[in-house]
Amino acid sequence: MTNANAITIGHTTKLNIIIYKDEPVLTFKMVDEAHVKTTETAKVNFNRNKKRFIEGKHYHMVQYAEAEALKPYDVDVPPRGLTLITKRGYLLLVKSFTDDLAWEVQEQLVDHYFEGQIQAMSVVGEPELITMTQYYELKRRIEMIASGFHMKESVKDKLANLVRFHLNIGGLRDVLATDYHKAIAILEDADRQSNEILSMRIEQEKLIIDEYVCAGIPFTGTLRKEFVKQFQLRLPKAPNWRDVVKQLEAPDDDGPEPLPQ
Repeated sequence: MTNANAITIGHTTKLNIIIYKDEPVLTFKMVDEAHVKTTETAKVNFNRNKKRFIEGKHYHMVQYAEAEALKPYDVDVPPRGLTLITKRGYLLLVKSFTDDLAWEVQEQLVDHYFEGQIQAMSVVGEPELITMTQYYELKRRIEMIASGFHMKESVKDKLANLVRFHLNIGGLRDVLATDYHKAIAILEDADRQSNEILSMRIEQEKLIIDEYVCAGIPFTGTLRKEFVKQFQLRLPKAPNWRDVVKQLEAPDDDGPEPLPQ
């Protein structure tokens, strides 16, 4: 599948542009297609000289767990992982390609695929958003916090909404690069609070087991409702969020009013 961000190499080969960790990269299949080589020629060259390639410099190894990061580029990550070649890795990989076409393809790939995309990414325009790696780090943290709760999916949604509310954005992919550390701080604070909630839940469960179950007192639905009622009575009163939104949207004549307690 060819997307709008594709370039033509040679006369006929179209390559979809893949950005990983903020740099253009190629798969072995893309190298073979660009150089009109038989299948797995690039992979064989790589494996034969793998000791010369440095991970993070010449190539990236994408694990199956990171497959979502490449879905926007229509690239599938197999269970064993996927190797992505950087500009430096590509130049090292094709040293043995010495035919006339190879020289032409190398020049086009360097000028238009690698250097051209780096220049395009640095053009001043729309505010820079977080990278896919940063986006999946936010998702990972949300997943980790929510994992301790029974209503996991609901907690994940609420945590994402918490970041959206504080940063005034539409979704996690809209987090500005300059706000990334703010988003991390929001989730770290939520993690601390969730740990307190989980600790409280453990204490409550211990109390119920010690005082009721082990004492032979049936813990019925009526008793459960009374526990919830008493717990809610002791909670601090939550602010009226409709009033909060009205305050935030009101003209700022005399400065912002404090949020309701």
